Amino acid sequence: MKSENPAQATWHTADGSAWWLRDTAHTQPNGDYSANCYMNLFGPPLNADSMTFDDGNCHFHSRSYYCQSKQTTTTTTAGPAPGPTPAPGANDKCVKITASSDATAPAALDVQISISKTGDPPIEVFQQVASGSHNPGAEVFKRCYTTPIYAIKVYNPTTDEWLGSVEFSRTGGTSWHFARCVGCTTELFYNATTNATTGIEHLKDTSKLLVDGDDVHTASTADISRCVNGEHCLIGAPQE
Repeated sequence: MKSENPAQATWHTADGSAWWLRDTAHTQPNGDYSANCYMNLFGPPLNADSMTFDDGNCHFHSRSYYCQSKQTTTTTTAGPAPGPTPAPGANDKCVKITASSDATAPAALDVQISISKTGDPPIEVFQQVASGSHNPGAEVFKRCYTTPIYAIKVYNPTTDEWLGSVEFSRTGGTSWHFARCVGCTTELFYNATTNATTGIEHLKDTSKLLVDGDDVHTASTADISRCVNGEHCLIGAPQE
C-alpha cells in the first residue's frame, strides 16, 4: 500500500509526491472506496507497520486525520553581507569580562547584566548575556551600550574555578576601570579548633576575580576577590 507498488499506480497525491500507508498487503480497501474519501483507521496502531483501515463506502469522518505534508521546494538566496559593527560613541558605557591567561583549564561563567530598571522604587532588571565554558585568556563578554550599565552578576554553576577580570568603561572603550564586587570575600582566616577556613566580606576590585561553585580551588587567593560556594555576586558599574 504505497506509491512504489505497481498495483496502486492509479492512486496519486495532489502534488505528485510519493505516498505510503503500509509496507505489506492489506484486505482494505475492498471495493467500495471512492476517490477523495477518507478511510477509517483501526487503532490506535502499535507502530507504522500495523496500520489497518477500512474504506466503508465513504461513510467515515472525524475531527482528526493522518495527513501527509504537501511537497514543497525551497531555494536559498544569499542575503547581503552584514556591515561592520558601528564604533562605540564617546559616551557609551561598556563592560569587558576576560578569563585570565593564568588559569590552568577552561571554566564556566554565567553573566547577567542590568541596563534598565522597573517599578517604584525602581529595581534593576537583569538579562543573561554569557554562559558556558571559557578558555584561559578568552574574552567572555564585551559590549557597549548607549544606556547606563547599572550592574552585572557573575555565577559559576560548576566546581571548576573561573579566574579572570571585569572592567567597565564610560568613554566608549577608550579607557577602562575595575569595579567593586559586592558579596566577594578576600581575607581568609583558619580556625585550628574547628578546622575551618572562613572569609569576611570585603569590597575588593575586580582586577582579579575568582568565581567557583564551591570553595575548593588551586589558584592562590592572595589579593583576589572570591565569589565562591555558588553565590551570584553583584558587581556595580561605576556611575557618573
